[in-house]
Amino acid sequence: MILQHFKKHYAYYLSFFVPAILILIYFAYRGAYPFGKSSLLTVDLGQQYIDFFAYFKASLLHHPETLIYSFSKAIGGDMLGVSAYYLMSPFNLIFLITPQRLFPVAVYLITVLKFGTAGLTSAIFFKRTNLLKGLLIPTFGINYALMSYLVVNHFNLMWLDSVIMLPIVALSINGIFKGHYPLFWPIALGITILLNYYIGFMIVLFAILYFIFQCSLKITKPKQLLPAIWRFVSGGLLAAGTAAWLLLPTLSALSESKGQHTISKIQWRFEYTPWHQLLKLIIGSFNFDQMSTGYANIFTGSLALFGFILFFTIKRIPLKAKIAAGTISLLLIFSLCYEPLDLLWHGLQFPIWYPYRFSFVISFWLLLLAAYSFRYNVPMGITQIGLTLALTLGLVLLALNVVNRFDFISKPQIAITAGFMLLTLVLLTLRQTRYHGVNNLFIIIVTVEMGLNLFMSLNPISYLNNSDFTTYTQALVKGSDNVKELAKNTPFYRIGKTYERTKNDPMEADYYGASQFNSMMEPKVTDFFGKLGQPKGDGFVTYNNGTLITDALLSVGYFLQDRSDPIDANTATPNLKTSLPVVSSRPDLKEYDTARLLPEQQIYKNPFALPLAFLADAKVRATKSYTDFPLAQQEAIFHETVPQLTTPLYTATNYQVTLDNMRLKKHAAGLDYTKINQKQPAKVTLTFTPATDDPYYMTWGSTLNSKFVSLTINGKAIGLDDGYQNTLVFGVADQQKRQPIKIELVPQKNSLWLDNISIFKFNASLFKVWANTLQDQGLTQQKITPLSISGNIKATNNHQVVMTSIPNTKGWHVFVDGRPTPKIQLLQTLIGIPVKSGTHHIQIVYRAPYLRLGLVISAFSWCMIIGLTVYRRKHMI
Repeated sequence: MILQHFKKHYAYYLSFFVPAILILIYFAYRGAYPFGKSSLLTVDLGQQYIDFFAYFKASLLHHPETLIYSFSKAIGGDMLGVSAYYLMSPFNLIFLITPQRLFPVAVYLITVLKFGTAGLTSAIFFKRTNLLKGLLIPTFGINYALMSYLVVNHFNLMWLDSVIMLPIVALSINGIFKGHYPLFWPIALGITILLNYYIGFMIVLFAILYFIFQCSLKITKPKQLLPAIWRFVSGGLLAAGTAAWLLLPTLSALSESKGQHTISKIQWRFEYTPWHQLLKLIIGSFNFDQMSTGYANIFTGSLALFGFILFFTIKRIPLKAKIAAGTISLLLIFSLCYEPLDLLWHGLQFPIWYPYRFSFVISFWLLLLAAYSFRYNVPMGITQIGLTLALTLGLVLLALNVVNRFDFISKPQIAITAGFMLLTLVLLTLRQTRYHGVNNLFIIIVTVEMGLNLFMSLNPISYLNNSDFTTYTQALVKGSDNVKELAKNTPFYRIGKTYERTKNDPMEADYYGASQFNSMMEPKVTDFFGKLGQPKGDGFVTYNNGTLITDALLSVGYFLQDRSDPIDANTATPNLKTSLPVVSSRPDLKEYDTARLLPEQQIYKNPFALPLAFLADAKVRATKSYTDFPLAQQEAIFHETVPQLTTPLYTATNYQVTLDNMRLKKHAAGLDYTKINQKQPAKVTLTFTPATDDPYYMTWGSTLNSKFVSLTINGKAIGLDDGYQNTLVFGVADQQKRQPIKIELVPQKNSLWLDNISIFKFNASLFKVWANTLQDQGLTQQKITPLSISGNIKATNNHQVVMTSIPNTKGWHVFVDGRPTPKIQLLQTLIGIPVKSGTHHIQIVYRAPYLRLGLVISAFSWCMIIGLTVYRRKHMI
């Protein structure tokens, strides 16, 4: 029984298990846990996605409402759009039954399963369409699963599901031409869009091209065309309708985040010399630099490449099908190098890293036309042999001519590629002779070739040690869990840290923080962080280097401090080796209360933290905006919220500059230095002596990142980001009156520009008056959930507003004394509420924009599908 089942379905088993086992073996060879000390965590998978998986588990099991909105996304943000992009894969359910310390193992397992499933779905396509038979089915299935796109994007797990679905979508389009209404098409496309709307959009574009190609093959009479187009278009709309419950809120979220970066002016130009793309047909043509600025990953093996070329030589294929295929092929080729087409595939936005994310459709297209070549049993005459030999020779000569100019190819790679191309050519030629069993050899050649490409492509990539994740995460979770225990009666608080593994630590440990790395970050939030002096980019914000006033403003009620950081001689353990990498300087934490000591970290309670909502003077509505002067911005917020405090909060402090092997550049504008002896170490030292025990802060320009300089404050090395777009603020002293402070800057290049460096004294006593004033005007009787905030507030005059630290986005609705009230926007970012004198009950409620409408549309679409299914069974339309 089992043997008969295997004989019937062996093509599916081979298509699944061969690529799955190859992936398993490769990462075992690389030492991935449990086979070694490494993991599959690299780049964004290790810095971003793994934390989203932890958030996904915590949300589903403990607080599902955070799947809609979460205060763990920076200082708050929509999560439906984030989930739609990162978390809709059914494979993610594996994380629900996996302990957090074993998440890297779950990632390993999911990766293996996804590669296997890609082989399976492609095998289903090639078999159900009758394009291939016998061992050619798993041959092409293995080829699809191990195409270069999937291999080099194995860490972009959220993209792989839609790539898995592409063959199923193509198969469903074939059903359009069977004469009845094809329900398979809208269901397959709807699922694909739900799994990842971004890759799903690319598949929609390809589906249009694939439909045109199928029309060229299957439409034989003009009257057949309009019904086919109707089924295709109506089915596509029905597919969008089934996914509307997620698509509409996601589109709304995109309009407030990533959508604001849409290109408005298209450059009608080639992005690079087009023939450079041919080098990606060389086996293993990938390295780390290709992730950020490389060419499209289209390597699909020799069999697919030759089969694609030979398709156009087969006389039995109709001319109109060849014209359609040729036109589509040219369109796809130009999409790899012509900017308007590239932008179209990416939704009119250039991707940040990982360019040409649509190139998987090109690999599928190559395999598709190659399958047609095999279906029509392409004859290998002089023309065909000449074409394939010319292609092989041309590619080899081109690659050898430029091999020294491109670091992702080498002469051994070129030789191996030529060897496989010639071997494939020999086998294709033998198919026309008495060696009829030669088809069975293709599976061996393809498996070896694609397996070698897997090894050669990923060997240059480094991966995070498993212990680096597990040890740090355990310490982080222990710290946050202790804070939760200490603050169990506090309605709302955020947690800050002086250490960091990723910017998504708050999601990893399930707490409200203020940092986030997310492609769907709202620009108003990132701009707000930049103005306050926190590192920000287009897709991230970091809150590690706050000041006393920003901590208070953002309700940072607790701070976790690495105990190896000697800011407090009574509690620090300077020689302690911890798993907590220090990334900030916060000597001002001495102003807070020690709440608890843990083996590796100390927990501070901030007595000055403001409530999530509080009354401020109405002048805050007109607060001036400062782009490159964060302390001026903080000063403005300070005075506009409590205008009766007129004394300056920050006062500039002089410092001395000492140069070691450095000198000012000739005609330098400002503190712009260059090395005297470029072969010797150099540094710039800033020194000053605090005149009081107040906190002191240093501003730090956006050009001073880890690529250009390293920073040490009083002997403590500070971890810097490798890029940010704004001036930062660092704490440099507190309660260190008359104690010299030394700040050392070591250039990583031969020059160093001290961009926007200044030192300021902070008036701590004045700040405490400000904090106490606003705390007394805070929301009382608070009830706070991720989707609602309510409480009472007492305004003493008509010149006050309710100020919050909640980003002002579409989904928030405000009610004052039960009546809907228009929101106002404060500091160009935060929700404000106008109120009149008296006691008021405030409610702030989040409703995901268009979620209800989307649910109605999706319900209607599914009713249509069910109704059509019933009607079809009765009437066989």
